[in-house]
Amino acid sequence: MPGRSARLEEGFWLRMEDMVDGIVPETIVRQMNADNIFLWSGHNYAWEVVHQLGIPAEQGVVRIGIAHYNTAAEIDETLESAHRVIAMLRQQRS
Repeated sequence: MPGRSARLEEGFWLRMEDMVDGIVPETIVRQMNADNIFLWSGHNYAWEVVHQLGIPAEQGVVRIGIAHYNTAAEIDETLESAHRVIAMLRQQRS
């Protein structure tokens, strides 16, 4: 799905080209949990969205829950952890 993107809200984009092909979401979740970043994998009750994205329901996606009480520093820490974990997992694959 390279090149597809969806505007979710002001300042936030979901970019399909950023999806991590070949890395199971549960693996990303476990690695980020080790950094004390707690998130979820699976379909997260969004069966139709996962289906429309062409993602197998049993594989699912990584869900990061951000709420009004999360600080900018916490969000930055989460994104830094995600980048680090994904880079590490890609390196292990090659």
